[in-house]
Amino acid sequence: MSNLHVPWPLLLASLRQSDHAVLSFAAVAHAGGDADALVTRGLADFGGADAYSPPLCRHGALPNLDFQRRRDEGLVGVACPVDPACWPGWIWVARSEVTVLRPRLTAVLAALAHRNSLAPMGTAVEPPFTAVGLLRQRGLRLPVVWLRAAPPGFVLLCKALRATLGGDGLIVLVAKLPPPCFAASDRICVIEVPCSADGDLCLLRALEELHPGYREQALVDPTLDFDHIRLRLDSHQGLRHIVQINGHDVGGFRSSDVKFARLLLLAVARKQGANDGWVPKHVLCDDDPKGHAIEKLRNELGTYHVPGLGEPELRALVRCHRGGVRLALPPAHIDIDVPLDALRFVGPAAQPPAAGARPRVTARQRQGLQNAKSLLRTCQEMMTSG
Repeated sequence: MSNLHVPWPLLLASLRQSDHAVLSFAAVAHAGGDADALVTRGLADFGGADAYSPPLCRHGALPNLDFQRRRDEGLVGVACPVDPACWPGWIWVARSEVTVLRPRLTAVLAALAHRNSLAPMGTAVEPPFTAVGLLRQRGLRLPVVWLRAAPPGFVLLCKALRATLGGDGLIVLVAKLPPPCFAASDRICVIEVPCSADGDLCLLRALEELHPGYREQALVDPTLDFDHIRLRLDSHQGLRHIVQINGHDVGGFRSSDVKFARLLLLAVARKQGANDGWVPKHVLCDDDPKGHAIEKLRNELGTYHVPGLGEPELRALVRCHRGGVRLALPPAHIDIDVPLDALRFVGPAAQPPAAGARPRVTARQRQGLQNAKSLLRTCQEMMTSG
């Protein structure tokens, strides 16, 4: 799936419209997808022309189709079968407009489960529901199921499924949100599937409803993760480092090699999964025995405004506990887009002096560059060992 651009908005929109929706080749291509690749990966099947409706047809009838006469040109003839016809003779359209794809419901839901880090359900789900996966987050086990439209008896069906599946609650994905029908004690959350660009089901909405107060708990418990925060690390053509929190730029890392390298080390450690991301403090800042570097890192994170987040949460992204330090984010919420073997440092000490100019680099800047290089080597070793 990683090498395939999935046109999530199109697939999710078709999911919302019908469990048996069809997609044209042209629509898939317009959304940036590849129809043949979707079929190869099992997300869709080729369909016939029985669902094709010409956009010019006033009658909405199944047209007469001529696949042979201009086959070598990739064209199909379309004639209106009604008398009087919408248009005389034939109109010629690209074959990709006529042939359709039929998304495979279970395969699309499985891809969504993978995209949203859901574990296999492990328990059979009876119709009208379809299993999506098991959300394991905040210490909870939450089955996630799909039901496009709420049928008669929806409330009783959901309560019966909740009792059958067990866990700590139930998340029901629907195409259109019904009126509120569950009490907090039912532990059932119904959420509308978003047409997100990347297949994110935004399950955080359900977590907030089923586990209110978690954000406050995470502030005081160093073992908890801030699962409402995402971090992205990158570097732009050797000109500046990029740190983004929930898509917003944290500017203090742009030209600081050592700060960026420290944050990168914590991100790599958390992504690799060893020791739950905890790193001994001396590994992060052996050049700073008193640990001032960690406080500087926290201050830098807390300086910039990120909508919806307060300074205490941003500072608490770097947590210390029992001699260790780690990034308090779920691994899936950390994106490291810079290749570690190609990272270029951008600080003053990393720049070659201009021709004929005297270098104006301080001893502290040179030491910072050496520290950054050492941290980067540690990151590379973690990636290799992981």
